[in-house]
Amino acid sequence: MNRRKFGRTPEHRKAMMRNLCTALVMHERITTTLQKAKEMRPFVERLIHKAKANTPQSRIYMKSFLFSNAAIDKLFNEIAPRFNELPAGFTRVELLGKRKSDKGDAAIIEILGN
Repeated sequence: MNRRKFGRTPEHRKAMMRNLCTALVMHERITTTLQKAKEMRPFVERLIHKAKANTPQSRIYMKSFLFSNAAIDKLFNEIAPRFNELPAGFTRVELLGKRKSDKGDAAIIEILGN
């Protein structure tokens, strides 16, 4: 699979994705660049899918991926129960336009199902 590199080392990219996923779970909506939002979407979808199963293995996976225990609790107790009937499509990426500072594409990524 061809992944974006973002000019970072593999360790830095993994940490960045973990940070973005933790922030998205905690706030349910974050603003970032379009490329980062598109890249993190499969990670978040996988997290929600595993949280829906609510097995001990899924809890272990969450503890290895997310940085915050509060994010893990919120994912299992609040976010995953919203999607019991939905098989996929838990997030949405919306383009905001260009940022003023560097003219990069800004986007909002959010977890659906309020």
